[in-house]
Amino acid sequence: EEPKNRKWYLFLTWLSYLLAIFTKESGVFYILLLPLYDLCMRRISFRTLLSRDYTPNLVVPIIFFVFYLLLRWNAIGEMIGADKLYGQVPISERIVQIPGLFTKYLSLLLFPWHLSIVHPADQLIWVNFPFNMLAFLITLFIIGGIVISWRKNPLICFCLLWLGVGLLPALNIFPLAVQILEHRLYVPSVGFVLIITFGVNNLLTKIHWMNGYRYALVAILLIYGYLSYIRLPIWQNSETLWTDVIEKAPNSSRAYFNLAGYYFEQQQYEKTIDMLKKYLPLKPNDFLGYSKLRQTYFIMGRYDQAADVCRQMIALNPRNENRYIETGKFFEQLNMIDSAKAIYLEGLLVDSNFAELHYHLGRLYEYEDNLVLAEHEYHRVIGLEPSHALAYFDLGRLLVRKNDYHLAISTIEKGMQFATPSKEVLRLLSTLYISTGNEQKAQELSQRFSDSSK
Repeated sequence: EEPKNRKWYLFLTWLSYLLAIFTKESGVFYILLLPLYDLCMRRISFRTLLSRDYTPNLVVPIIFFVFYLLLRWNAIGEMIGADKLYGQVPISERIVQIPGLFTKYLSLLLFPWHLSIVHPADQLIWVNFPFNMLAFLITLFIIGGIVISWRKNPLICFCLLWLGVGLLPALNIFPLAVQILEHRLYVPSVGFVLIITFGVNNLLTKIHWMNGYRYALVAILLIYGYLSYIRLPIWQNSETLWTDVIEKAPNSSRAYFNLAGYYFEQQQYEKTIDMLKKYLPLKPNDFLGYSKLRQTYFIMGRYDQAADVCRQMIALNPRNENRYIETGKFFEQLNMIDSAKAIYLEGLLVDSNFAELHYHLGRLYEYEDNLVLAEHEYHRVIGLEPSHALAYFDLGRLLVRKNDYHLAISTIEKGMQFATPSKEVLRLLSTLYISTGNEQKAQELSQRFSDSSK
């Protein structure tokens, strides 16, 4: 705080803040600690805080803050929070839940056992009666502590404010994907630790037992150190981690899915299936879970069960074209062409305007040499989606098989207005030009695409 060091002090403060906000977005809130420190510890007045002499201290971090918000808005469309992603819960409901979330985090600091990387929000007792009333009283007690210590003990006041500022981004005021995560306590715990330290010190000073200070510190270190030590085996691998979550929160869908992913990577497919079967009743509309289960059955050669999963996926959302395409492709992989056709036709019964289903059905008809039906399906695709380049290219190939070269050329050329054809189609078109006496077009085609490849 000496004048000769002030510039370096400010520079390092600004640099630290810049590094903080680009390390973890919750760091933006810690700009509040700068004026709060001066109000508590340097005892400046609110009038001084707004004066011309003080304002320059905050100009640079405020510029950093605004710059970060602009970048964030450009990236995800939100300056603070993510309402578009996680804003399903109304702001009024999120405000009501603040005391419950605050009390939950406070309890994790005070009593760090039964720890887990997953704390399901729907199992949080502090947001339900009568515990929500107790959470409200605890929150009021902390606020009261800030007000009282403002005059009596500025250091304790600043520590409480540090804890409060640190928890601001964790209280779901701004929508969060996951409401409770233990690692959000890392930086706020600095304020908590200082409160405990000074609280123990002041207590023992009043009772004139300063030797007890050492014993208290040793006791705290031993207790918290032991709690940390016994949790270390949980982090051995993904299996121990997610198994621990399941033991503590049996209804945590995320734990089953992630554990299934670990078993899948380890090629333990029976365990993968077991976890996914427990996951899907908790998340019955998650197509990713069904897709992983289908893939596992397929790898194990249990094709009938994989097909059953495909049917379940269609039943969940019968008007989703992609579900029929995924299932049809699955049967194509198994060379079960009739089953694939049946799936595509089933989808078209739901909605005959599914262009992609017509396209895949046309390809199957062509595979079976049923050129009339294949041509009909390709024309239907083009009618529904005039920019479907692949339909033009496949229709052009089909017309070549019918010896209708001129129509094949014009069809492929139309498709080229919407996408670049494959090398196979380009070779076919070049051959068609030569066959119809258009050697110059063949040369131009070759030149055009050889230049573009460079």
